[in-house]
Amino acid sequence: MNRTGEGTECGARFAAQDTMVCPTCNLRFSEISLYNPKRFVWFSLLMTFLVPSYLSASNYGRLGQRRKKNLLLSLGFAAFVVSLVVIIRLEQILGIDSSEADDAAPYFARLFSLVIDWPVGLYLRSRQKSLFERAMGIGMKQASL
Repeated sequence: MNRTGEGTECGARFAAQDTMVCPTCNLRFSEISLYNPKRFVWFSLLMTFLVPSYLSASNYGRLGQRRKKNLLLSLGFAAFVVSLVVIIRLEQILGIDSSEADDAAPYFARLFSLVIDWPVGLYLRSRQKSLFERAMGIGMKQASL
């Protein structure tokens, strides 16, 4: 087990406990730091939804939920690739040529991206908000970015 709690099999069981130490593996919850889900929306708007997907997956990984972590990373990456393909295809259908000095190309891609990024950031925030609040209540730390 390392400082962030990675490698524990039962670290996520803290949700049923109100103690500072996991009764099964003796993991000290004060040694785990989680990313604040309030920032997920901002990161998705400033960058892409891939960043909050990683942060959310990292939180699950630090709590020992490897299956959720791997699933979220896989789905986030696959959705990112699909969104790029959709953007390129829509540009072709609408006749927007991003290879030339077309003024509409970067705006179209960013607008389409925001339509996807914002809801994903909101969804990931809502999924982890109660988890994060509970974790802070039993002594876990907030990870810095």
